[in-house]
Formats: sequence, structure tokens, C-alpha cells
Amino acid sequence: MRLTTLPGDSGVNGSGAWERNDLMKPPDASYCNEGQEEWWAISVLFPDDYVYPPGPDGGVVFDFHHTGSGGLPNFSIDTMPGSGMRSRGYGGAQVNGGQYGAQIADPFGASKDVMRNVWYNFVLHVRWSASSDGLMDGWLNGLPFQSHRGATLYAGMSCYLKLANYHGPYGRPSSIIFDRVIRATKASELGAH
Repeated sequence: MRLTTLPGDSGVNGSGAWERNDLMKPPDASYCNEGQEEWWAISVLFPDDYVYPPGPDGGVVFDFHHTGSGGLPNFSIDTMPGSGMRSRGYGGAQVNGGQYGAQIADPFGASKDVMRNVWYNFVLHVRWSASSDGLMDGWLNGLPFQSHRGATLYAGMSCYLKLANYHGPYGRPSSIIFDRVIRATKASELGAH
């Protein structure tokens, strides 16, 4: 699936000046709720027409967004000007509290950018919890980039998956391609990663 933004794709679901094209799996009882443990595989390709955010704003590639009315997602993969990709998460008693994250080494050697026309295969192991028994482990193309123990949800909320092309405005069209979006109860159900 290709998500493309065009200049002026702003003002979407509270995005303000940021340009956005998202696809979401609506919240439901089967995933992203307190105490549930899940494995996810999400493959991302940045095609020739992907524009790496030039700054000052970054971009969001995919996230697990909370069900509240405001605040940062519980987990996201972001593209950041001047530094490359990162993961960022939040959880606990307060919205935007309990921040954790990691800088993600590019498996193809890109520096402060991403490679074009190659697959970035993310695998996540998560236990959704608003307390200390949560976890969020991440791999990219088989290499670990994160091992978090602690809150992964905001208290009293669940979350939902959003595939995203969401970024500050820079006046050019930009696309991201997604494939192999899989949710499983154990790593072996994901296939090779």
C-alpha cells in the first residue's frame, strides 16, 4: 500500500500545518489493550519519491496511537532531520509521561536519511500495560534496536495501529509503501524476520 502526501494535505484529524495520509486499524478488543502481549511485523519501503524531512519538523512512519483526545502516541517510528530514524514511546499514569526510545541504526548504512527502494522489516514484541510490567522490544532487518521494560499504555486507555505518512510541510509530494503488516501471538507466527 502506498500512502502519498501532496503539498497542502494539512488540517487532517488535528494535524495542523503537518501533512498527513494515514491508514488505521480501528481500536477493538483483540489488540492494543491492557495486559495483551503481541508480536508485530511491518515492512516499509521508501520509494524514489519519498522526501526525507528536511527540518525543522520530522515525520512519522507508523505508530500505535492512544484512544484519548490529545497527546503523543504510545509508540512511533519517526524520521528525524539530522539524525535518521528513531523509536519513541510513552506510557503510565499521565499522557506524554514515561518517555522511552532509541536511535535506530540504518541496516543499509544510510546516515541522517533512509535508503530508497529497499525493505525495512520491523518486528515488535509488546506487552501493553500502563504499569511497570509492560515491554516493547524492536528489531529492524533482524538487528535489535530497542529493549524497553515499563509502561507502554496510558492509564485507562487502549491504542490502535496507524500506518502513516505524516510530516511537517516542505512543499513536495512524498510517498511511503507498506507491506507485510502481521499481528501474532508469538514470534514464530511472523515467519522469517
